[in-house]
Amino acid sequence: MTIHQEDDINTIIGPTSPNTRRILFLSLEFNFSPFSGNGVLARSLVSSLVRRTDCVVRVICTKPHPSTPGISNDICMSSSSTSDGDDFEIWPVELPQHCQWKRLDRSGPWQEFTSACSGDDGRLGLIVWLFDMVVIMA
Repeated sequence: MTIHQEDDINTIIGPTSPNTRRILFLSLEFNFSPFSGNGVLARSLVSSLVRRTDCVVRVICTKPHPSTPGISNDICMSSSSTSDGDDFEIWPVELPQHCQWKRLDRSGPWQEFTSACSGDDGRLGLIVWLFDMVVIMA
């Protein structure tokens, strides 16, 4: 998703009622070739939130480069399998080819994920204020 300063909340999150909780999840692993308990926990938390009728959830997560060795199949968690409509979206960030996958230590792709999320234009800062809660899975 490309986000611009002139975009409003309805463009980015979709229309919500005043009682809706808008939640942003940032997780290194989520949908694409998950490999550790962090991905399982993130998926479990998001799945529970999306089943509620008062939550709108957006997930920013990494997606390993297609040529990354040893990646497993994606575990699809889509809006059709979790909710009735616009309550859930995944905004993947594809990692560069040189990034190591299946690593949670210093050699993992944390720096690339952070750089890709924030971008040179500071787009993450533009969208964070639209959410009631931001959850960072580390």
